[in-house]
Amino acid sequence: KPFELEELLARVQVQLRKRNKVSESINYKELKLKSDIYDATINDIPLELTKHEYLILELLSKNPKRVFTKQEIYEYAWNDIYCDDEKTINTHISNIRKKIRNIVDENYIKTIWGIGFKMAE
Repeated sequence: KPFELEELLARVQVQLRKRNKVSESINYKELKLKSDIYDATINDIPLELTKHEYLILELLSKNPKRVFTKQEIYEYAWNDIYCDDEKTINTHISNIRKKIRNIVDENYIKTIWGIGFKMAE
């Protein structure tokens, strides 16, 4: 099958990230994530997240000061090559924000217009 070398490299990197994932706990403010069981809580109240929502929140929480592009978020959460699908990322971010707001009245995710998203300080 014909392929671009750049696409092959990106696919290999995604697979390596997936394979090297180890169990870890991530804490950001009152948010606690347990990667081995896809568990998320705020103030010990469970957040009912889909797998993709959890992975998006995990990526942002791992490095809260860093701004992640939609491409980086998509490739991490979907374990696939980004196909310029902004609606998918925006919808999932919106759903995460709503679920967090149901527990605490605080915005955990900040939009950096024209770039992407990061955790709110």
